[in-house]
Amino acid sequence: MAMNLQQMIICIVAGGVAAQAAWGASSDQPPPPPPPGNGMPMPPPGGMGPGGMPPPPQAKSYKLRGLVTVGAGKHLVEKARKYVSGKDDTSAVYVKDGGKAELDSARIETHGNTSSDENSSFFGLNAGVLVTAGSSARMTDTYIVTTGRGANGLFATGHGARLVMHGGDVVASGDGGHGVMTSLDGEAVIEDVRMRTSGAHAAPIATDRGGGRVSVRGGTFLASGEGSPGIYSTGDIQVQGAVIKASGSEAAVIEGQNSIDLTDTRLSGARLAGVMIYQSFSGDAQGHQGTFRMRGGSLTAEEGPVFFVTNAAARIELDGVQVAGASGLLVKAGPARWGQQGSNGGEAHLLARNQTLQGDLLAESGSAVSLQMESGSRLKGRIEGGSLELDASSQWELTGPSRLQGFKDAVSVVDGAIPNVIGNGYTVHYDASSTANAGLAGKTYRLAAGGLLTPD
Repeated sequence: MAMNLQQMIICIVAGGVAAQAAWGASSDQPPPPPPPGNGMPMPPPGGMGPGGMPPPPQAKSYKLRGLVTVGAGKHLVEKARKYVSGKDDTSAVYVKDGGKAELDSARIETHGNTSSDENSSFFGLNAGVLVTAGSSARMTDTYIVTTGRGANGLFATGHGARLVMHGGDVVASGDGGHGVMTSLDGEAVIEDVRMRTSGAHAAPIATDRGGGRVSVRGGTFLASGEGSPGIYSTGDIQVQGAVIKASGSEAAVIEGQNSIDLTDTRLSGARLAGVMIYQSFSGDAQGHQGTFRMRGGSLTAEEGPVFFVTNAAARIELDGVQVAGASGLLVKAGPARWGQQGSNGGEAHLLARNQTLQGDLLAESGSAVSLQMESGSRLKGRIEGGSLELDASSQWELTGPSRLQGFKDAVSVVDGAIPNVIGNGYTVHYDASSTANAGLAGKTYRLAAGGLLTPD
């Protein structure tokens, strides 16, 4: 049974916390979804936890500690100092109880392992730099390297925890070693930083239980480990002008009612999907509607759909983004392994402005996909079971037969023909019984360049 925030707070005793273990963003990459016919691997056998790992233990206590600890009433200001910790469960720099730290041109290293993956992801145990509630740390041109299991580079946890880094590098190589992470309403601001993670389950940019905020401007963020997306959000993550690449996982994952907002950023993923939006019910994220917004920049999916939505609803907004998907599948909504069978489909709602899109839209059983195109947007592809709305400046070009649940077009029908749907000889069937298609009056219409829009 996963704990809520109040239960976690009650468990704080004698400088330690007995935390109910549940699988969270210590395994940022959820287990590969197994919809049939898409070439994705099947889920792990019974008795195994998410990600194919053994189920986590029931509970583990822990105590946060640091090589250097900055506590109440303390303000640490240092330049060009080296901090090296080789002990397990020990941060190099730990700021707590309202303390403040300002580090310039520092070198921070940790080589110890965590005793609990969950406590590392929920509360920052074993992080290189750890900032807890009401405390702050600011770093400039600093180099941070962590090698141990569960050793996040930077971690801010608890209300009022604030971590800022300008320039420098973060290199985390251990399993579960994220670059920057927040939880329980912590906040991190990262500007012009290079981050690289190479362990499994290690997103460079992440949040976990209780969420938090991460704001990124500039920099490069690379993840090479299995199950390590470039971004994993159970909170609110904003990125501007950065390069983010995951070579062993999706580009980005949103769990629950949380968000990712990107501007002029290059985002790419190499496995499973481009962006995945889902709800696992692990307790790490509440709600069902994830929001992904992207303006400018590029989004690339080398495998699977560009967007995959399951056991959740998704609001996706694209404005002037270069989108590329090698699979030819732009949006897919459907059931996978999370949720209750029969009611765990997905709802994907995509708003496109100033967009050129290529690929198919697919709504599987119990799922819905809708696309609204504005401001001269173009779609080249098929739609199976989805809905489409076009403004007067936008256009749909078919690459195969399609089936619509709903169709709305701001362009007037001319002599029984729809001029901004290029049929290329294909037929589009629509559901004449749906109120969304009342304006079509059950009639058949000709499409530009051949083809028909016709009722079932």
